[in-house]
Amino acid sequence: MILAYVLRAAPDPTIPTITPDFSAPFFKGLTMFASWVLAAGLVIALIVLIGSVILLSLRGIASAQLKALAGAALPWALGGLIVLSSITGIFTWLVGLDFGFGTTFGGPQG
Repeated sequence: MILAYVLRAAPDPTIPTITPDFSAPFFKGLTMFASWVLAAGLVIALIVLIGSVILLSLRGIASAQLKALAGAALPWALGGLIVLSSITGIFTWLVGLDFGFGTTFGGPQG
């Protein structure tokens, strides 16, 4: 009985829209630094992945030790590329990539 009275008497809550504020003075520099670090990591992981595949697929181009090193680096490079791509995608979706050229890629603005 009391619960029915409380539920009837409770007004419907109004939930305000929440929008992020990216106007902090340091935020543009932090976004640019994170964008450059993520892009450099992706390029390095891609180069290691391509180099490992080339060393493993071509015969006579490398010694057995170098092929063993490439075989060990291949899963790490592939995993790093997957993880960095995921982080970069989430960062682009939330904030946007800004390399300092006047254009922001993705994020709430684009």
